[in-house]
Order: sequence, then C-alpha cells, then structure tokens
Amino acid sequence: MQIAWRGSSALPWTPQDSMTLQGFCVGHSLARGGRSVRYVANRESPGGRHRQAELAFAGVGALLASGIFAQSTRSSRRLRQPWSSRVACSRRSLLDDLQGSWEDDVGNEIEVSGDLAKFSDGSGTWKIESAGESLRLRGTQLIGTADRPLWRFSNGIVRSWKRPLSLAEHDSDWKDVFFRYKEELLQIRRQMWASISMEDFAEASVLRDSWNAGGSFPRECTLEQQARLAAGRRLVPGVCFVHRRFKYRGVVLACEPWCTAPGAWRRMMDVASLPRGETQPFYHCCVDDRDRPAGQITFVSEENIEPTDAAFPVQTHIADLFLVPCKELGGYLPGPRLERLLRNQRAKGKFTWEIDDEGDEA
Repeated sequence: MQIAWRGSSALPWTPQDSMTLQGFCVGHSLARGGRSVRYVANRESPGGRHRQAELAFAGVGALLASGIFAQSTRSSRRLRQPWSSRVACSRRSLLDDLQGSWEDDVGNEIEVSGDLAKFSDGSGTWKIESAGESLRLRGTQLIGTADRPLWRFSNGIVRSWKRPLSLAEHDSDWKDVFFRYKEELLQIRRQMWASISMEDFAEASVLRDSWNAGGSFPRECTLEQQARLAAGRRLVPGVCFVHRRFKYRGVVLACEPWCTAPGAWRRMMDVASLPRGETQPFYHCCVDDRDRPAGQITFVSEENIEPTDAAFPVQTHIADLFLVPCKELGGYLPGPRLERLLRNQRAKGKFTWEIDDEGDEA
C-alpha cells in the first residue's frame, strides 16, 4: 500500500521551514522490519514560488501494525508477567551461567552440573537452592554475578569463584604425547620385572638398556617435546625418589603433563617462580613416614624429583594400598587399585582419587 501527499499553493513550503529545499533534493530512509519510510523533497517547480514536497510512505499500515502495535503489546505482556515468573527466569539464568568447572579462593575445585555442585574437599555433592532472586549453596548465598560469583556465609565471610586456568588449551598436543610416552615406559618396566622373575636375563638386559635410554618417543613428537619428555624419562608410577629440596623419600603414584592444581594452591606454593614454571610435568607422590609422618601425599614438580633405588622400600601404608613392591627393580609397580585410577586418568585427562565407572574411591 502507498499513500502520497503532494504540496500545492494552498499549503506553501516557505523558506522559514526547518529545511531549505531550493536547488537540491533530499532523501532519507528509515529501515524497520524490512519496510521503509521515505521522505523526498523535489526541486522548486518551474514558474512558481511554492516548492513541491512529496512524502512517500511505503507500507505505513503494515509498519504500524507490526512495529508500534507489536512493541506496545510486548511491553504490556511484560508488565502483566507475574513477579514470581520473572524471579524464576532470573534464577534459571544464573544457574545456567554457573554450569561447568570453577575453583575458589581457598583451593577447592567445584564442578556444577544442573542444580548440583561437587566440591573437591571431600564434602561431596551439594544442591543449589533458590533464595529469592538469588541462589544458596552449602550455607552461603550468591551475592556476586554469574561471571564473578561471590558466596557469603551467615557470619559475613565471602568466598569467590573463578574459572580455572586451562593449560590444556595452551598445549593439548603435549598432553597426548606425554601420557603415551609414560605408558610406554611403564610397560617396559613391567616387562623387565617379568623377564627377571622368569630368569630370562637376556631379555631383561635388552629391556633394561631400553629403560635406561628412555624408550622411544611417539612418532609425531617435535624436537622440543622430545627434550621435555627426556627430562623425565625415569619418572613413572612406582619409581622411588628423594626430593631435591626437602630431602624426603617418596614414590611416584601418578604423572601429570603440567601443574593441574587449583590456582589458589599454585599461588600459595609460588609455582610460577620455579625455574621450569607450572607447565613442566608434576607428579602425585606418597612420602616415607620416617621423613614425614601421617602418610602424606604431595604434588611435586619434575625438577624437584631425583629418582633413586636407594629410597626403596618406602615405608608408608599408602604404598601398601596402591603399589606392588619389586625388589628386582628397586621400586614398585602399580597394584590393581592404582591401575584403575590410572585408566580413569587416561579417560578423563586428569588424575583423581575417585573412580566413576566402578563406584569405588581409593
């Protein structure tokens, strides 16, 4: 539909109007919803002092119907929407934004899935509940935003959450070759122990030479990755060591391609100041009770581990639970429980003491 109005001598367009149209033509379009409104001013008509003005409106009726009327209808609907519904939408939006992995300012790792939050401090899984326009979790109320959650306890203490730093995105190829290389070294160690036990000393000698040489690198390794792997070629689960700085004895339980600890722990331990930084491999280790009582488990940088058979046997009940002593190797091999944990690590990409598929916790 097109509606046109044309000026005439009865409705003059005088020079006092807001636009002087003499000698030029002005066009202006306003786009909205696929339709347009166009204002056109033409040149002065020959022989007359009045200007001719034309306003052409394309689809005015449709524009009003679909634009102004529809907008007012939506506004009216919003006004009529119950307050409780708006609050529920706000809570759902908050909960949606909280999904995924977090870490807090005291070193806990939190995994939010649906309306459940699982904490790494051993307290288990907690339900996220409604609290007016906000949320409640484990005795705290959300007072921050979904981008920067702040959780306040009733005594006023506030805990902050943030997304964990993902080094995996920084070097995903390294993670793959690291785990495959460590698995190959561990397999050489298993075969070497089996050959010695069966008194196949010729095979055991070949395997020992391969172990001492650091095995073989994955085919697609870069030279830089080969150098990084070679630095830890004698460090696999079951290898005994002495801590270079603190001098305690221990045994490796699991390997990580970089420091996977929460950000708060990394800051507290000043990991970034280490000569090889937080991107070097780290190892889950248990400590000899004679050096540190109470069965400690530590997370140690590769640069601080000095492998040695002299530390065998390590005296700790943790070694008895997860490792099989092999005096022929001067160390250990993973026992059944640790083997399950290591398989779980390869599936998840990170070591954890929980085994989801078997419902067991070590």
